[in-house]
Amino acid sequence: MFPVGDELPTRRTPFVNWTLVAACIVAFGYETAAGQLGQRLVVDTWGLVPARLLADPRGAALTLLTHQFLHADLLHLAGNMLFLWVFGDNVEDELGHLGYLLFYLAGGVCAGLASVVTRPGSDVPGIGASGAISAVLAAYLVLHPLAEVRVLLLLPWTLLGALLTQSAPIYGIPAWGALLAWFGLQLLGGLSAQFSPAGVDYGAHVGGFLAGYLAIRGLRALGLWPDEPDPNAPPRERSPMVRDYVVAARVLRAGQALSPADVRWTERRFERVEPDVVPATSLADVVGRRLRVDRYPLEPISWSDLEPAETATSEPGRATPEPGERASPS
Repeated sequence: MFPVGDELPTRRTPFVNWTLVAACIVAFGYETAAGQLGQRLVVDTWGLVPARLLADPRGAALTLLTHQFLHADLLHLAGNMLFLWVFGDNVEDELGHLGYLLFYLAGGVCAGLASVVTRPGSDVPGIGASGAISAVLAAYLVLHPLAEVRVLLLLPWTLLGALLTQSAPIYGIPAWGALLAWFGLQLLGGLSAQFSPAGVDYGAHVGGFLAGYLAIRGLRALGLWPDEPDPNAPPRERSPMVRDYVVAARVLRAGQALSPADVRWTERRFERVEPDVVPATSLADVVGRRLRVDRYPLEPISWSDLEPAETATSEPGRATPEPGERASPS
């Protein structure tokens, strides 16, 4: 299960989240440029080695931070950055830029300590942003449990359904379902690792998630984190999520007055549509209006594509009101 997006717009530009993604990419580029031996030296030096940290806490303390920006390979980096890109911007939107940066780094430190607790004698370096990202996922779960998250499900039955319907196996599910499923997989992976060694540091994932969850819950319990939005914060834009929307049923030319046979509604499925698109609930309001531009079969129709319809009882050149407008008294 891989997240590919969510339907929760942000009020702040996520500069910190972008910077964290860029820092991880730059660090990986440095590792790659150093060659195989150089990469091993970088990982051994700046990765989190539990045995070394316990033997020399002061000398190795910095690796609790530096290990968060190193990755083993391109797939490791891409997976972590995908999760950070999807969920990090909304958490930054809630915590603010500085608060999010401190939360992210502290979550990574807590995840690193959890890794040390679960494998205290290991001399294998632990690297990756997944521990800090786990804290971000937990924060998202507390702050936006009902937000819709689009996930790619690579399961036998979803792949079969994708082949039959010729569409990607992407589904919108509530954040609480996606994130609790992810956390459950980490718990199962950690338990199985006790019997069969794995290359994934599940202890860091679980530790980071619990740290992030308890941090946000603790702040709220202490009254330091309001349950209501900041009244001075800029207003959140209306979500672009539209369940069903109106499309052209045939080739439509600019200037054409639309009839019921010209348009129909379609299910949204997983694609993102513009806020200006006509929802299926307004299908009747489209009939009689004229198109400003050409439209082809299955192309979405937006309100800005339409000119108001003229009625026989209206004055020449006088248009009927737009949906939601009141007609001016004569």
